[in-house]
This record gives sequence, structure tokens and C-alpha cells, in this order.
Amino acid sequence: MAGRTSFSEKWFGKSVQPNKGSHSYGENRATECYACTQVGVPVFHSTSCDNANQPEWEASAGSSLIPIKHKPGSSVGAMARNGSGSGPFGRVLDPRRKRVQRWNRVFLLARGVALAIDPLFVYTLSIGRGGSPDMHMDSVLVAIVTALRTCVDAVHICHMWRQFWLAYVSRESLVIGSGKLVWDARAIASRYVRSSDGFWFDAFVILPIPQVLFWLVIPKLVQDEQVKLIMIILLLIFLFNFLPRVYHSISLMRRMEEITGYIFGTIWWGFGINIIAYLIASHVVGGCWYVLAIQRVSTCVRKQCHLQSSCHLPLSCLDVNGPFSYGIYEWALPVVSSQSVAVKILYPIFWGLISLSTFGNILEPTSNWLEVVFSISIVVWGLMLFTLLVGHIQ
Repeated sequence: MAGRTSFSEKWFGKSVQPNKGSHSYGENRATECYACTQVGVPVFHSTSCDNANQPEWEASAGSSLIPIKHKPGSSVGAMARNGSGSGPFGRVLDPRRKRVQRWNRVFLLARGVALAIDPLFVYTLSIGRGGSPDMHMDSVLVAIVTALRTCVDAVHICHMWRQFWLAYVSRESLVIGSGKLVWDARAIASRYVRSSDGFWFDAFVILPIPQVLFWLVIPKLVQDEQVKLIMIILLLIFLFNFLPRVYHSISLMRRMEEITGYIFGTIWWGFGINIIAYLIASHVVGGCWYVLAIQRVSTCVRKQCHLQSSCHLPLSCLDVNGPFSYGIYEWALPVVSSQSVAVKILYPIFWGLISLSTFGNILEPTSNWLEVVFSISIVVWGLMLFTLLVGHIQ
């Protein structure tokens, strides 16, 4: 009847017939449905929009709760149904699958562990109390930290391999937690290699720069007492190796959220991740405080050696009540000369946590410009981290 509306018209509206003479359409290809042409990206779209067939729905990225159906003989539908297609690097994976999401969670936790391991390299340096108060390096601790970092970097390499056969959401249809997945294996590999935050950035952040420097370069500088050069090398490692790793972890988390809209799924996991990030920041600040304290002790030793003929001053530069003013590094004097690895690691973390939490209220710096700049940075970092933590919890 003319006054009645068919089932297809109710859902899709009037369909547009394709041009039979055009090569852009196959004989069995249906026109795009009305729902798919509206503003915004639907959480699902139709795989058949003609009036003769019953509508079948194909889930877009982020709609894992909706069953994925396919048309008989459709390669795209088969890939959506099986969660994979074939490619040069193996079967193309669906990023919405539970197994892939579990791997993403494990990998993000591994990246957090990697960020916590990097500052441990600075604790391999210390000041000796017996005999001459010179700087020395703990080679056993260097070996342990190197092994730990190598293990977490191996997890990163596994993640890089998976990116060559993991479907991604096309930019044209991107909405947080929704969008159309690209299943073409060559397109996936090409995008990963050519992307600015893809393969080459992943390879850069796992370069063994700290391992090489702490095994080959810094031991010679410690023997030659080149403290200033050691500080410059540590600063370069922080700027060009650690900070890119932090940015990589943040961008990786955002990319994962674009596909499914969430990573861990519960508010308690989100709260825990933010607390872990706060502790890692405290760990980094404590490591900087520790190594700058070693520099100040070395400066004291150098000045005392100019005043006296002998440099065997095991206590003169490690005395809190001595003539040398240490400012914010006063609490670090018993730490930099401690033989306990636990003390050298835990106490700087505590100092960094209390400094960030109080926004630098406990700091009383001297007139040394580097000490003042470091104190200002702690205040700014504390305010920024606290604001981000409260914002994410809300």
C-alpha cells in the first residue's frame, strides 16, 4: 500500500540506487544506509541496506557488546567475525577483543615499571665515608638495574611486533570509543612505520642509552673525578631519554582509549594508576635530589682540598653542622654515604613525595642558582600533578 512504510524505509529511509555502469560498485554491493550518513559516527553500521534483505549490523570499534554479523562471502565481515584477517606478519587482530585489551593493560603496567627503573641508575653513585670522601660506583647495582630495564624493554619489543598486525581506527571515522576499523594488513603496517609516534618512536624510547653510558662512559669519569661532566651526562639522559619515555607512555594510553573508550574499566583502577604516576614522579624528583646532593658534596671536597694539603676528609664534608651550607640537600648527607641500597632508594622517594605534596613548603634553598631552579621546579611540578590527580579522580 502507498500509505504504509516498509521496514527498510523505517530504519534507513529511501535508498539511493548505485550507478550500474560505474566500476566503483559491485553487483552485490548495497548502498550505504541512512543511519550511517548522519552527523556523528554510530556505534554500529549496516552491512546491507537494500530493501530485499533483512538489515544486518556490523559493530564499529568500541561496540564490543553488539554481535558482529557479516554477509555471506564478505571478506570484511569474516574478519570482523573472526577478529582477525591474514597479513604478512600474521593474523590481523581486533583491538576490541578481551585478549588484546588484557595485553594492553599488562603493557601499560610494564611501561610504568620501566619509568620507575630508570631513576635507579643514579643510585649506583655514592660518596664513601672511609678514607677519601670520593665518588664511587656500585657495579653490582648497575648490573641489576640493567637486567631489569632489559626485561621491560623486551616486553616493549613484543608490543612493537603486535602493532604490525593490530587493526586500527581510521581517522575519518574517529570518535572516542567508536569508529570504523581498518583491516587491511598492508595499510596497518604502513601506518605503523610512517606514523610520527609509531615504529621509530617506539624504537627510540627503548634504546639502551643509560646502560651503555653507565657501563662504558661514567665509570671512567668517576675514576677521573669529572663530577661536572657526569652531571651534564645525567641531565642529557633525563632530557632526551627519560622525558620522551614519559611522553610515549601518555600518548600510548590516549591511543588505547580512542579505540574502546577505556583501558581498565573501573574507577578504582583509574585511581590506582594516578597514584602510581604520583609515586613515579616522586621517585624521579628524589633521584634528581640525590644526584644533586652528590654534586654539592663533591664541591665541598674540592674546596677543602684547595685549603689543605690532604684530601682525606671523611667527615668534614659530610657533617650537617659543618662550615659548608647544603640548603635543601642537608637531609641527603647520610643518604649519599649510606651502604644500604634500600635507604638510598626509599629515602629520596619519601623526600620527593613530601616535597611535591607540600608544594615545596619544606624547602629552604641557599643562594646557589641551580638549587633555586630545582626548588622552583618542584613547586611547579607539585601544583601540576595535584591538579591533574584531582581532575582525573573527579
